[in-house]
Order: sequence, then C-alpha cells, then structure tokens
Amino acid sequence: MGRFSPHALGITMIIVSIAMLIAPPVFAQGVAGGGGVGGGVTLTDPLNGCNFQCLATKIIGFMLDVGLILVPAMALVAGFQFLTAAGNETKISSAKNTLLYTIIGTAVLLISQGVSLIIKSVLGT
Repeated sequence: MGRFSPHALGITMIIVSIAMLIAPPVFAQGVAGGGGVGGGVTLTDPLNGCNFQCLATKIIGFMLDVGLILVPAMALVAGFQFLTAAGNETKISSAKNTLLYTIIGTAVLLISQGVSLIIKSVLGT
C-alpha cells in the first residue's frame, strides 16, 4: 500500500474506528431554548459588526503582537549561538545570520505597522 506498512495502517484504522464509536452524536434539533424547525435559533455575528478594514487591523495587530514576542526570543537564540560557538566559524556565521534575520524581521514588522497607519490616514478612516 505504498509508504505505510500494513501493521501501521491496521492500527490507524482501529484508532479511527474507536474514535468514531466514542464520539457523541450531534443533532441540530437539540438547541437549548426550543430550537428546531421554526424555533427561535439566532445566529450571532462572529465579527461583531466588523468590516474588512477592522478585520485587517485586528489581523495586523495580532501578527505584530506575536512578532514582537518572537523578536527577543530570537535575539536570545542568537546570543546562545554566539556563546556556544566556541570559535567555530560556521557556528559564529550561523549566529550572525540569526541575529541579522531577527533585525530584518523587526524592521519589517515596524515598517508594516507604519505603512498600515499611513494607508489609514490617506484613506481618511
């Protein structure tokens, strides 16, 4: 059967079968508050009235937050690589590249935030 051995395929099939038997059934009619056909089921807006601009702002803000958490972590990784290089030129070169890419990534993060703010001010929103 290609890349998988028959033994691994059999174990996988057993695990999937057990998971399907254990999983509880889900019925659309089982909504609290008397759902069902013609019932009072209401759908809430997951974006809370947010348009594309608001969504893009939230996504950019989230990516900026994650990036700014990763910057010091990568700087520490680069420092650790420098400390453990012990004079090995290839390890020192790798540490320099890690630090360089961390600095470039930080610049890209900050520039992207600035470009986003400039676009917002030009569009007047």
